[in-house]
Amino acid sequence: MRRWTMIAAIGLGIAVGGALEGCKHKEAAKPVDDTPQVQVTHPQRRTIVRTVEQPSFVESYERSSVYPKMTAYIKKWNVDIGDRVKKDEVLATLYVPEMVEDLGTKRATVSLDQQRIELARKLVDVERAEVDAAHARLDEAKAMLGKYQSEVDRWQSEVERLGREVAKGVVAPQILLESKNQLKSDIAARDAAKATIKKAEAELLSHEATLSKAIVDVSVAEADLEVAQSETRRMEAWVSYLKLLAPFDGVIVARNANTFDFVLPATGDPTADARSPYLGPGGKSAPIYVVERTDVVRVFVDIPEQDANYVVPGAKASVLIQAYYDQPIEATVTRTAW
Repeated sequence: MRRWTMIAAIGLGIAVGGALEGCKHKEAAKPVDDTPQVQVTHPQRRTIVRTVEQPSFVESYERSSVYPKMTAYIKKWNVDIGDRVKKDEVLATLYVPEMVEDLGTKRATVSLDQQRIELARKLVDVERAEVDAAHARLDEAKAMLGKYQSEVDRWQSEVERLGREVAKGVVAPQILLESKNQLKSDIAARDAAKATIKKAEAELLSHEATLSKAIVDVSVAEADLEVAQSETRRMEAWVSYLKLLAPFDGVIVARNANTFDFVLPATGDPTADARSPYLGPGGKSAPIYVVERTDVVRVFVDIPEQDANYVVPGAKASVLIQAYYDQPIEATVTRTAW
């Protein structure tokens, strides 16, 4: 503003001076041309590039600290710092013999329960056969009752007829006596058939009850088997934790495993050096291994607030790493976080 004011002030002094001089020589002042001058231009679209240079941090795409699931000894460790590992590769093996024995007991229980189910099913088959046999004996006893009842009815009628004949003197009393004896014999046989029917019915009820119990025993044995199988799967899961596996394809960047170290779930290896890398807060939590995935890396850059609006996903970036012979690596911005 001062510059323009100054220029304006200087122009005013020149105009006044000219006017005085004109009065002195009595010459007419020249007219001033106030016509504005307009210049036509053609605007051109150009890309404005703004370069921001900031220090950055290169980190692996993933990093996982491997801790033990249980309190155990390290039986064997297989990899060391710098080794490349594949997903689910065994990094180390832990030693908990009582857990392995418990798994063997659970598996034996499963086998025993399976045999119990087979035995219970065979008993069901046996009792079904016994029930069928009891039904047959009951039907036979009922048939015999019908036979003896018909005999009783026949001889009852015969005795009554012969009694009338004896009264008339047509038939000898001895024949009537023999018919009465035959009637008594058939009555006794009929009563025996009734007793046999009751016995057969009792046996049928007994075998039906035993069959029902055998069916329930099968269900109980199957339930016991499911419980034993569940317990076995649980123990198998625990035993699987005796092998520390690689979470993904990567490289070992830290190892705190030594043969027969005593490790804990919460703190890992308490005998690890306090200066070891990747220790947890307080320096008391030492992972057995630290695995990093380096096939993809991420570069983190802190952008000043005045330049943050210009950094968006897809923007070009050039990364310069000294360990990479100072060769720039062309990349793009993938994410931003305010």
